[in-house]
Amino acid sequence: MPLIDGLYTAVPDLHEVVVVDDDSTDGTGTAVKSYAAAHPERTVRLEVRTSDHGLTKSIAHGVQVATG
Repeated sequence: MPLIDGLYTAVPDLHEVVVVDDDSTDGTGTAVKSYAAAHPERTVRLEVRTSDHGLTKSIAHGVQVATG
């Protein structure tokens, strides 16, 4: 995934990447899971929200679950 690779290039000591997916059908969840499995040295987490969708709520959720 070019975006995640770019984040790790820009910030080599990045603590984690949290991807919040509002249960979309575009394959985001599958792509993030595959990326995380292929790069165990990087902390890439997928959070799937199945209700109460929306960009602002998804951003807030990502901030709440972030550990860095």
